[in-house]
Amino acid sequence: PKHILEMFINYLLEHKCQVICCGDDAQPPPFFGEMPHNWLKEHADYYEEVLTDYRAKCPKLRELKKAMRRQNNRIQSKLFRGILPTIEKWERLEKEWTPSDRILSAHILSRRIASQKCLELHQIKYPEIPIPLIYRPRDGRKQNCLVQIPGLSEKKELVKNDIVYLSLNTLPDKFLKDMLADKKVIDWELGYAMTIHTSQGMTLKSPQRVWIIDENLAWDNLIYLAVGRVEYLNQLIRVEAPPLPPEIAQEIEEAKKKRQLKHKLRPSIQEKLIGYIGQDKEKGRKFDLTVDYILTLKCIQEDKCASCLIEMKFEWDQPGDILQWTVDRIHNSLGHIKGNVRLTCLL
Repeated sequence: PKHILEMFINYLLEHKCQVICCGDDAQPPPFFGEMPHNWLKEHADYYEEVLTDYRAKCPKLRELKKAMRRQNNRIQSKLFRGILPTIEKWERLEKEWTPSDRILSAHILSRRIASQKCLELHQIKYPEIPIPLIYRPRDGRKQNCLVQIPGLSEKKELVKNDIVYLSLNTLPDKFLKDMLADKKVIDWELGYAMTIHTSQGMTLKSPQRVWIIDENLAWDNLIYLAVGRVEYLNQLIRVEAPPLPPEIAQEIEEAKKKRQLKHKLRPSIQEKLIGYIGQDKEKGRKFDLTVDYILTLKCIQEDKCASCLIEMKFEWDQPGDILQWTVDRIHNSLGHIKGNVRLTCLL
């Protein structure tokens, strides 16, 4: 944000700072605020853009990054998938993965499952090698301060996304379980798989490899940022997402079916509501129901009639089907308004 930049500049001037170095302004912008480059151009006495690529050490990678820079996401995606046309099977990752490799993914579920798989591989194949942990405090103010290192008595001064390496035998099973929980309950995450934003600023040196799960990457220059983490093009591997556990796959499939059903029901719900609008208008009553509100009631009541608890029909073939849903007003002196209605059958 600009007011933060102004405070920052004033601080630098007070300390006689003469040179400010910024990162590549073609990388993704911060989640909040904007990139500082344009603001600095207006306030600096001299501004120079250095285009020399000190990280890329092979011509192919250097040319790819140059072609991608400042292009829209569609073109970046096309260039990336053109030079790496093959998406490898997840089984290849499990066969070739080493603890120094990193997995980049924009999808939280893919990262969580990938981290769990890599932890299992690490425990079986590389038990003597320390595991990487990323410091990701739930409270963003807990930075530049002494942080307790898991499993040890010592503390270190850390900032968000700092990585520490610890022996497996120093970490309790509960700690490892908490890191893989659906809901974040501790300030640490396994460092095997990370968001592409988290990798910003890292240089992954050869022979480290970067396995990129190429889903949901076509926004905010994420592909350009991912490609820029390595020194050589052959360090990058496109890989499919890890297979979902059966129970999660079933949950996703059921959620998908519910979304499809909701979409399918919208026209018929809207048609009924139009009828209620006419009734309330004729009687001079207020109406404020929406399709989303009806769908919310449907979920709350679990498709059951609020009066007799029989399961109602939201799709029916015969006109006048007594099990079809309808809107029942609680106080008949009021119109069809939120808080004054419930879903019932025609019984």
